[in-house]
Amino acid sequence: MEEMTQQSDFEQVNSGLSVTHASYSYLEEISKWTKFLSIIGFVLSGFMILGGLSAMTIETDLFGSVADTIPMALIAVYGSMYLVIGLFYLIPCMFLFKSSNAMKSALQTNDSFQLEESFKNHKSFFKFIGITTLVMLVLYALGIIFFAIFAASFI
Repeated sequence: MEEMTQQSDFEQVNSGLSVTHASYSYLEEISKWTKFLSIIGFVLSGFMILGGLSAMTIETDLFGSVADTIPMALIAVYGSMYLVIGLFYLIPCMFLFKSSNAMKSALQTNDSFQLEESFKNHKSFFKFIGITTLVMLVLYALGIIFFAIFAASFI
């Protein structure tokens, strides 16, 4: 029963929608750019993860007198932050990469289900970025409020 409803929904949506030649070329170009950006994101994530791991495992002998002025625990904390951010950044890169691959496959095979999969991953990418942006805006607002309270306590 549910399958018939999904099929009739598909027919209703698909009955007035077609992909023009211009739309096809735009989708093809989007596929290339999303693939490029996802690969760059993977590479940068890898550098952040390697940098974080390096900072967490660094030896004090490498820094000499610098190790005396900078607590090694602080370097380890920065390293762990880079590691977490690098791992976190992999999530949107994966959505973008999957979207690109599904889009390319859909355009090559004229498969509307692959196109749907591409749009689903693209939606997930933007949803992830949107939620992350909202969280960061809230953290910035809280930081400003706490800084204002802190600064006001010295007046």
